[in-house]
Amino acid sequence: MKIPNAVKSVLALAGSNGFRIGAQLVLLPVLARLLGPEPYGLVALAMPFVLVTNLVADAGLGGALVREKELDATTESTIFWLTLALSLALAGGLALLSAPFAWLASEPQLAPLIVALAPVVVMSALVTVPNARLHSAGRFTAFAAGDVGSTAAGALVAVGGAYAGWGAWALVGQQLCAWTVKLAIVSWQAGFTPRLRFDAARCRPHLAFGVHSLGSRIADFLARNLDNLIVGRALGVGPLGVYSMAYQIIRLPEMLVGGPLFMVIFPAIARTGSRAERVRLYGVALSGVSLAVAPLAAGLAMTADLLVEAVLGPKWVAVGAPLAMLAPVSFVLCVFAVTSAVLLGIGRADLQFRNALGLAGATLAGVGAGVWFGLTGTAAGLLSATLLVGVPLLASSARAVGMRPGAMLAALRQSVGCAIVMAGAVALTRQVELAPLPQLIACVLAGGAAYACAVALSGWRDLANQIRSLQAAPTQPKGA
Repeated sequence: MKIPNAVKSVLALAGSNGFRIGAQLVLLPVLARLLGPEPYGLVALAMPFVLVTNLVADAGLGGALVREKELDATTESTIFWLTLALSLALAGGLALLSAPFAWLASEPQLAPLIVALAPVVVMSALVTVPNARLHSAGRFTAFAAGDVGSTAAGALVAVGGAYAGWGAWALVGQQLCAWTVKLAIVSWQAGFTPRLRFDAARCRPHLAFGVHSLGSRIADFLARNLDNLIVGRALGVGPLGVYSMAYQIIRLPEMLVGGPLFMVIFPAIARTGSRAERVRLYGVALSGVSLAVAPLAAGLAMTADLLVEAVLGPKWVAVGAPLAMLAPVSFVLCVFAVTSAVLLGIGRADLQFRNALGLAGATLAGVGAGVWFGLTGTAAGLLSATLLVGVPLLASSARAVGMRPGAMLAALRQSVGCAIVMAGAVALTRQVELAPLPQLIACVLAGGAAYACAVALSGWRDLANQIRSLQAAPTQPKGA
């Protein structure tokens, strides 16, 4: 796949994710006003159990398939039947353990929600091979179709259920409908039909990478989701709903920018044999993700209270303080997404696993310590852990790729400096007292103008030329 195609693919995926985020931005305030914090808190407690089971269902073999230059029918069918059998066993175990999980979370209403969400595990496993086919071939428009269709269908079910008074079950219905539609679209686009073949020997070359990749995903999941269990257990369902809403919002930049870059960079790096080209692509990706996400994180930190009051409504005023404190985490998560793609692309799933495990441990320790001081203390603990542990992990990852940590900082420095200038402009704008919505709009306009001017004055053409230069040549095959 040529690099210009990779750039176009990032834009295509960002566009589809933009639709998803736009739908979520419309959906969140509607559901927030219809449901309130408690239903959100219940589903936030249920989803970690479902999602961690979901991660195990494909045994990490999906990513291993993407690294293969050519996929044969026997290998695809073997992995399909293996992941299907594993997912059925895991879904059954999840349903059987739903009552103990509910007891662990001190929430009796949790058990039936977990049972109802168990089919998501099977549907997720069923898309493993079709996803790998599309990912390896660079057919990212098929991913976009699946995302758009599943998002729209799930949103309709969620809103309809909320209006009908389903409570937390509206959010459960959203998940089940979205996964059903995604499975149908992706399977159709990939054109994959499993055959009655199973050859265990075909899986063995992929197991080492798969195990490390799986471990990395589980550790990453723990860092991002187990905090819900800690907060819910210590503070209750209502505060958990507030914390969960704040965390959903800071994940939006990663969905829009980090996710598409991960999907495109991973196969591109895997097919590039030149170390210098890998380092160059990594540097440009870091500069690009920083240029896009730094102003979002800075703006969110400066206007969180206005955003909450104007968009979510008075029920969610408590979200403002933890949201402002967690805003920098969104920037770090996007940088990690790019770094993860590069490490997996060069086959260093072991290093990615070690990094994710270290970040997960520090994150949970920070949340566990901060939760005793309420939601603000929880957010402060998560932010501190992310910065104290995340920065050294990123530096060690850069060295593994072949990039000096100083070069990594240089790739991020321009946009971070411009975001600081933007934050100053927003702070000045906030000195004028207005109603929340007009003041939010004024801050967005002033901050956006300040950031654009700062970028223009700081040599944006250098980054533009780097991205344009990627159109010059295809990636080199391994061993070149």
